[in-house]
Amino acid sequence: MNRLLTIYQQGEVYEFNDGDLPLTIGSGAGAHIHLSAGRAVEAHIADSRGHLFLQPADDTSGVYHNDTLLSSSVWIKSGDYIRIADITLHFHVSGDRVEIRVVTDQENVLTPPAPSSAAPANQATETGKRQKKLPRTAVSLSRPPGDKKLRYLAGGILLLLIAAAAFVLTARSIEVLVTPAPEKISISGFPPVFKFGSRYLALKGEYTVRASRPDYQELTTTITVKENGRNQFNLTLEKLPGSVDIASKPLAGAEVFIDDLLMGTTPLTDLEIPAGEHQLRLVQERYLTIEQVIQVEGLGRQQHFDFMLSPAWAEVTLVSEPAGAWVFAGKTELGRTPLTMELTGGKHLLTLRKERFSPAEVNLEVSAGGRYTPRVVTLLPAPATVVVKSTPTGAAVSVDGAFKGITPISLSLSSREQHEISLSLSGHQEKKSRITLAPDTSRELSFTLPPEHGIIFLTTEPADAELLIDGQVHGPATGRLRLTATRHTLTVRARGYKTARRTVTPGKEHSRQLNIRLQPVAALSEPKIITQKKKITAAGHEMIRLGPAVFMMGASRSEPGRRANEQLRQVEITIPFYLAAREVTNDQFRRFKTGHRSGQVDGRTLDGGSQPVVMVSWEEAAGYCNWLSKQEGLDPCYRQENSTMVAVNPVTNGYRLPFEAEWTCAARMATGNHPARYPWAGSFPPQTVSGNYGDEAASSLLPMVISNYNDGHPVTAPVAGFPANKNGFFDIGGNVSEWCHDFYTPRNLSGADSRDVDPTGPAAGTHHVVRGSSWRDSTITELRLSYRSYSRHPKNDLGFRVARYAR
Repeated sequence: MNRLLTIYQQGEVYEFNDGDLPLTIGSGAGAHIHLSAGRAVEAHIADSRGHLFLQPADDTSGVYHNDTLLSSSVWIKSGDYIRIADITLHFHVSGDRVEIRVVTDQENVLTPPAPSSAAPANQATETGKRQKKLPRTAVSLSRPPGDKKLRYLAGGILLLLIAAAAFVLTARSIEVLVTPAPEKISISGFPPVFKFGSRYLALKGEYTVRASRPDYQELTTTITVKENGRNQFNLTLEKLPGSVDIASKPLAGAEVFIDDLLMGTTPLTDLEIPAGEHQLRLVQERYLTIEQVIQVEGLGRQQHFDFMLSPAWAEVTLVSEPAGAWVFAGKTELGRTPLTMELTGGKHLLTLRKERFSPAEVNLEVSAGGRYTPRVVTLLPAPATVVVKSTPTGAAVSVDGAFKGITPISLSLSSREQHEISLSLSGHQEKKSRITLAPDTSRELSFTLPPEHGIIFLTTEPADAELLIDGQVHGPATGRLRLTATRHTLTVRARGYKTARRTVTPGKEHSRQLNIRLQPVAALSEPKIITQKKKITAAGHEMIRLGPAVFMMGASRSEPGRRANEQLRQVEITIPFYLAAREVTNDQFRRFKTGHRSGQVDGRTLDGGSQPVVMVSWEEAAGYCNWLSKQEGLDPCYRQENSTMVAVNPVTNGYRLPFEAEWTCAARMATGNHPARYPWAGSFPPQTVSGNYGDEAASSLLPMVISNYNDGHPVTAPVAGFPANKNGFFDIGGNVSEWCHDFYTPRNLSGADSRDVDPTGPAAGTHHVVRGSSWRDSTITELRLSYRSYSRHPKNDLGFRVARYAR
């Protein structure tokens, strides 16, 4: 509802609508209806379910509704009047229009007649004083004979005078105001009323008021004259309805709604509609709905409204090559091309389908009433399906030089074109085939990949050591080995000696000599680590040199928080390496990838220039390493293969992500022979602020935090904002977790009784190792330096630091 409330007060007009309700009546400065005296707020006018009501401020306000003192709220209807202090509010309600006329007592003062010589000399000259008694006169007791009739007449007149005097003394002055002024007005009832100027005299009771005026509905209502209070009645004559005709073009039959009430279909004639504003709506199928406010004059007058309907569709002509394609809108079939159709205004997604051709989609946005002819839709032949298998499985499949996946695999190829399919598998001969397929057909291709072999000459000490190849017992270790040209793990063991493992890939063209010397059990060297000088890269990374080193990776079974993927093993790093002292920042990464954004968490930014870069994939991190290598003229460690990055074998001296063993060496081997358990000294939880972990500052973001620990950063902190470990590395625990070079495997490749030399992780996998805790971590499991995780997707708490061989 959008009701208009108009207030007429002291020659001014004020307009309000439903959004301004409630209205205030009082003497306060903010009152909508102002009183010259009285309290700041006397009453309110408000709305409930589309009906107005008046509510006094309290039961002592002295507010009268139709001369009844109010103690609670009351509904307001047309003709009501409200008396408050020195004003009277007259209400006239017509449809969505409400008129409130405010009349003050000063505007209603009655003016007595001017004094004249005809006035009795003894009449009171001051208002409110009683009239003086008339002097008595002597009455003769003698009566003329035959005066009996006169006596009765005089008695009757006296009785009438007494009754008239009693009526005058007990009657109440009433005022009846009718808007607009009627031509005829009458007030009937018993005892009858008497007109006195513009007012009437009537006794207490009910009376019927009748008023009429041309072009207005006759008014008949009952008023109640009260003994006390002001008897003023404000009445309103309602206009006669108007006679309305409604027509629509170019079509008849449109549904007509007046104020949401269905009146019929066009053409409509002689509709009786109350005077005032009305909401009209015309609804015609396939045409735009018309909504309009009409003003009905009423007073019995004839009005005619003509409406022009606008089409709600556009004419669209769709052509395809070849023709004859079925056109669908969702699941609805519209016809076959070439097709001219009518579409409603707006966005449409059409699909063209034809046997042995691929479906084609057409996105259209049309306006009602327009004509559209989109470009010709060219249908492409439907693809063919090829299932590629190989013996052995796991071969890499490329189509026309583009990598597609690993066998067995189902491929969708464009038809009517020749394609070259090639299969490659490490240690096996490559196979190729050319194929051309018809549309919407299927075919299976099977390939057998013969193995390729290489020669390894193995010498072991002691000579009678036993050899296992890929976990299978081979026999004596020393001798000539013919192996497929793929990666193999050689395990050499002997009683009284520590088991040794080596990873080899035989070359198909050249033999290789391999010497393995087993160490006696008692001769195994103690863990050691050698650190050397620092250097700065061309991009400003401070690099710390470590190695060679021998140390233990993993955790013992008794360590609190240990997970199953943390088996103990001894590792030897023979090649010195450099590792960045700090994690890569947003500013540094954006020199490589300008538009990168690390994002935000619950309104807290991760995108500051000195904050560590996050939301980077492993491939993006590897790409950054290649970019660094290019800055210094180093050979890149990774190469692009389709949409992924693949490590170059053998490993170059360019920048790369650290091997898991290198990261562990930097993180844990800073305290002598005993690997550090946490990024801080001591036990869990940390007693002093040592890094950016899941603390109480992040309690609104995380389900669990470290109690009584607050590092001041709810998300990532600027790098190097906390003390470095004893090897000089910052944020090696906390801030963000870090990508490693290695593919992830849940088990170690060797046990605690053997030593892995320069391990680089599995040859293949789907996830990469993630090491180190982050700002999200708060448990004893995650905050240990031996904790191992993995990922294949970017995260908002996962970044990286760079490494390279020191050679």
